Amino acid sequence: MEDERKEEKAVENENREFYTDEEFEEIYNQFWARMTHRFIQCFVGGFLTGLFVAGMIVSV
Repeated sequence: MEDERKEEKAVENENREFYTDEEFEEIYNQFWARMTHRFIQCFVGGFLTGLFVAGMIVSV
């Protein structure tokens, strides 16, 4: 009986079009955390690559 209710609720959750405020906030925060992390990675990687290239040019 309880399993059937869980299945019905899962189907309802799949069929709905909108998120609750709590769910939306969680998804939004995860998205920005990932984007910030990716930006920092790219920025640091680009900076280190720039230093490497500059060092190669200066040493030649």
